[in-house]
Amino acid sequence: MFYIVGNRRVKNIELPTDKFIAEKFVQNGFIHLTTIKRKISNKTMPVRNSPTNQAGVLSNTMNYEYIVVCEKINYNNYYNNRYSCNKEKTGKI
Repeated sequence: MFYIVGNRRVKNIELPTDKFIAEKFVQNGFIHLTTIKRKISNKTMPVRNSPTNQAGVLSNTMNYEYIVVCEKINYNNYYNNRYSCNKEKTGKI
């Protein structure tokens, strides 16, 4: 499964949405394989803005997207494979 997110900046603090999403997937029976960081090309929003409305005080906006790659764990296959491997090796369950 691929889930694409951006880490938003609030009050000059970047919120790690990619890490949060990966953690929630793991808590719900997925394996987090990797997260790919990619620069957003052809962006329509400005690269920098002034969130404080003070002249000359700039902050970065969302310049990267994060592709969170996860895989659903199939417990039936996991336990069936484990059972068959143990039976073949030892002859016991």
